[in-house]
Amino acid sequence: MKKSDWQDLFFLTALPLEMLFAVVIGALVGYYLDKRYNTQPWLLLLFMLLGIAAAGRALWRDVKKYQEREKEKDSGDSRK
Repeated sequence: MKKSDWQDLFFLTALPLEMLFAVVIGALVGYYLDKRYNTQPWLLLLFMLLGIAAAGRALWRDVKKYQEREKEKDSGDSRK
């Protein structure tokens, strides 16, 4: 496998994990704060939504990086 193939494989496995962890961490923080301040379920929902927003932002950022890398690969291939 070429280096670019390994990079693509890493991208495809890391992205879902990054998105999952953003939502789970947000939910855990919200759950903890809800228990501490007795505000069920509001902080859980708020922090879960923040986690979803962070996951969406990460998706957007990573897709842009992937597109740029593909564009560079294509421009490198056209020179040959």
